[in-house]
Amino acid sequence: MGSPETRGRRSRIVLFGDSITEQSFRPGGWGASLADAYSRKADIIIRGYGGYNSRWALYLLGNIFPPDDAQPPVAATIFFGANDAALLERHSERQHVPLEEYKDNLKLIVQHLKNLSPTMLIVLISPPPVDEDGRMKFARLKYGAKVMELPERTNKITGLYAKECVSLASTLRVPCIDLWSQMQKTDGWQEKFLRETHMVSGVENTPICFRRNPGASSPRDVQEIPQSPSGSSRKRRTPKAKIMEYFTRIGPDKYACELCRKLNPTSPKNAYKRNRDGSTNVFWRHLQYVHRKVHDELKGISSSQLSIAHI
Repeated sequence: MGSPETRGRRSRIVLFGDSITEQSFRPGGWGASLADAYSRKADIIIRGYGGYNSRWALYLLGNIFPPDDAQPPVAATIFFGANDAALLERHSERQHVPLEEYKDNLKLIVQHLKNLSPTMLIVLISPPPVDEDGRMKFARLKYGAKVMELPERTNKITGLYAKECVSLASTLRVPCIDLWSQMQKTDGWQEKFLRETHMVSGVENTPICFRRNPGASSPRDVQEIPQSPSGSSRKRRTPKAKIMEYFTRIGPDKYACELCRKLNPTSPKNAYKRNRDGSTNVFWRHLQYVHRKVHDELKGISSSQLSIAHI
């Protein structure tokens, strides 16, 4: 039972990073998507700071994750590296952090969180790939004649930082999303996964989608699986007819679940009523909470890749 000051408080998930995290709560952002997924389970706290690198992040660490926190977050994402990988003697060189220092900084952050809470789920996220041509085009449109002559970041160098992030996660036995590698496995990733400012996009097109293996027994078993782009910004809706295939009408506007009947033929049938507006929300929720495998198959999600909404 929690202490009086923490009893009744909702669980918190903190997203700690640079501008990619800061802007993740914009319409369609990956942070907003997480907040929607966990709306009844936890509060998503954004702690993103535009332009920050892993070195500057250390100055914020004690304030964002105070050592005396009586109820620390249940999970945290650590998403730095895009600015650390800025090149020396280029426009953004003040953001540059040497590769070894970057790795050491991430290690300090992870160790701080582990000391704060041994049970906290800590997820490292590597920097995303760099669309060098796209960034130059965007810079020309924004700055015109004042545009930089040479790119301040390259995909090759950013890849080295991503590799160090993944390597460190393996050493520390924490989950990691290798965003740099995963995004580039998709043809046309520059347009599908990046906005016009060439930063990570969100919702349907976001490659940041946490899933849990149903057999996972600890946080280290959490895997990263890029969500396939749908080509549309609208959410896919499961046809009502597909949902109702699993229900039989037993009375005026009353339906029984055939899956429940097959599992236990002798049990009395539970009746479910269709909403007045004709929606199938009641039936959909029943499948979600009682027949999860069928629910996920209807959503087009493999039964072996369930959402981590079970933290």
